[in-house]
Amino acid sequence: LQVKAQPIAEAGELRYVVVSFSDVTAAHETQERLGREAHFRRTLLEVVTASLAEDLDVRFYQRLLEGAAEAIPGVQAASLLLLEEGRYNFVAAVGYDLGALRQVYLLPEEMHRDVDPHNPVLVHGFDNSYVPEERRALIDGVGRAGEIKVCMSIPVLLYGEHVAYISLDNFASGDAFTDEALTMGRIFAQQTAALWQRFKLEADTQRLAFFDPLTGLPNRSLLYDRLHQAAARRGDKPLAVMFMDLDNFKYVNDTFG
Repeated sequence: LQVKAQPIAEAGELRYVVVSFSDVTAAHETQERLGREAHFRRTLLEVVTASLAEDLDVRFYQRLLEGAAEAIPGVQAASLLLLEEGRYNFVAAVGYDLGALRQVYLLPEEMHRDVDPHNPVLVHGFDNSYVPEERRALIDGVGRAGEIKVCMSIPVLLYGEHVAYISLDNFASGDAFTDEALTMGRIFAQQTAALWQRFKLEADTQRLAFFDPLTGLPNRSLLYDRLHQAAARRGDKPLAVMFMDLDNFKYVNDTFG
């Protein structure tokens, strides 16, 4: 509530005070929302900028997850599951014991699937009955699955395929994540996918530059690169290079490329 008082004077003397009352709830809510959005954009920019200087490794995953937990309101704990060799493994955590979570994995069919798998969804309560008992006990214990009131499950897609899931958890209220938080989660997932795509393109470009696309073997450019590195490390000290020749391989190479 905003109260304004306007004094009214006559002949130099105060005679009246006009008091007005205004409901400024909506204005305050708008100001708070704008503040949250500004904080989200600032945190997202910091995460993206810092990630550009890193590789696609555990440091990147942890920084990414910490950024999501910091930027999106309502998050009390978080985890990042990465698809590796046909199963989802925990590679980063906030508020959980990552070392213990690394003992757990989930198969694609065990992950939550919504009718719209391209957007964040809210999960209230977990049905882990389909997970084998050994892994289920770890998920319920280390992952505190029974304590989570609501989880925002954010899929990260690359070329239409799920490569990871970001799980943002709240232990206090099932209404912790608003539509605004869901929108932030969607934007965060899109930026994450863009970063992922950049790393993949860089890796593909490097592989094309240094490896034969047919056989996957190192090419001459990589040989020269490694020779220069070895010579730089040895300095003035002797350096030996061994060359192995395959008899009659030229015919095979010319025939089959």
